[in-house]
Amino acid sequence: MDAPETERAAVAIQSQFRKFQKKKAGSQS
Repeated sequence: MDAPETERAAVAIQSQFRKFQKKKAGSQS
């Protein structure tokens, strides 16, 4: 489960999730 592809996918999902949360927080404020 330590494949570079899996790790890269997880990082991409995390970055997208962070962006999504930032957008939500920004529109709420």
